[in-house]
Amino acid sequence: MIGKLRLLPRTVSAGIGGKGVLARVLISWGIGRYQVKNTTIGLAILTSLVLWGSSGCQREPEGWTPVLEETSTAFLETEMGRLLDHVRGARGALGTDPAEVDRSLSEAEASLEHLTDYYIPLFQARERAYNAYRSLYLQDDVRVRDELGKIEEVLDTMAEGAQGARLAELQSLAELLASARLAVEAGPGEGATALETLARSLNLAALKGDLVLRR
Repeated sequence: MIGKLRLLPRTVSAGIGGKGVLARVLISWGIGRYQVKNTTIGLAILTSLVLWGSSGCQREPEGWTPVLEETSTAFLETEMGRLLDHVRGARGALGTDPAEVDRSLSEAEASLEHLTDYYIPLFQARERAYNAYRSLYLQDDVRVRDELGKIEEVLDTMAEGAQGARLAELQSLAELLASARLAVEAGPGEGATALETLARSLNLAALKGDLVLRR
């Protein structure tokens, strides 16, 4: 057990996958070979080569779900707005209402803590979950392992001093992380589903931050 979170060992098979630069080679060849007087024909040939090369080398893996496109940063914007409001309130009360200054600064400190100890770490963990998800499809198992390890470190750091609803939320995420590791070992199909679930859960934990942090 590391910190307050119970996590399973990091054991993901190693392997590296990748593709070459076929599209660029084809484009260069097309430019050199087809510099014809008829620019319309030349452009048509070049465009065809670009589209063919791009579709062959940049297509998404089969079964790909672009979870990254479904994310939001509304939670960061909301908390930052609160922080600014509290700071402005304290400034406005300077010299006239010491109690209001103290209250506003306390609220600003709470918002800052929510950002530094909850929202921003979750934002980072969410990004790493998407990295792991993409890397699995690219057959880069070393990167998958590294990204999951970074998520573990983030959750452990967040758990230090956490209690109540916040600690319960982090424990739930840690369990999903452990399940994702086992699923990745079982195979790419199971791994992809588990990593997508982890990414979505980290995103949801950030979006419902108000419910978690104020209970």
